[in-house]
Amino acid sequence: MNHLPLSVRVAIEADNPSIVRWEEKCIRCGMCKEACTNLMGVHGSYTLEQTGGKALCIYCGQCANVCPVDSITERDETPQVQKAIADPDKVVVVSTSPAVRAALGEEFGMEPGAFVEGKMVALLRALGVDYVLDTNFAADLTIVEEAS
Repeated sequence: MNHLPLSVRVAIEADNPSIVRWEEKCIRCGMCKEACTNLMGVHGSYTLEQTGGKALCIYCGQCANVCPVDSITERDETPQVQKAIADPDKVVVVSTSPAVRAALGEEFGMEPGAFVEGKMVALLRALGVDYVLDTNFAADLTIVEEAS
């Protein structure tokens, strides 16, 4: 993909699994570049010449968080999730992190840090998700695996 110079903005590949750029919305303000450089330390650590023209990305989404015109957004996979839930031959598993549980209540007008784990799990189950796991479980499995 042909990218604008890295001095202008963060380069994003079309096949990025986490974020997407809407070219027609970009105002070239450089806020994405600043977030990637100063918050994450990725932008500025390479040149497109070094990577053969391929953008480097750690899929953190900080560029999308700071974009003032929604030119960079999270990739919406809602249709794929809905299709998977509707497929009786698929088992749909959602893994949630403590950060999501702590921040989700604020989106619904609750106090910051409100405990919404039960409500979140109930909602996901009502939507048709088969299992709701906690990333803490996966972290525990990783510890056990690395210890053996």
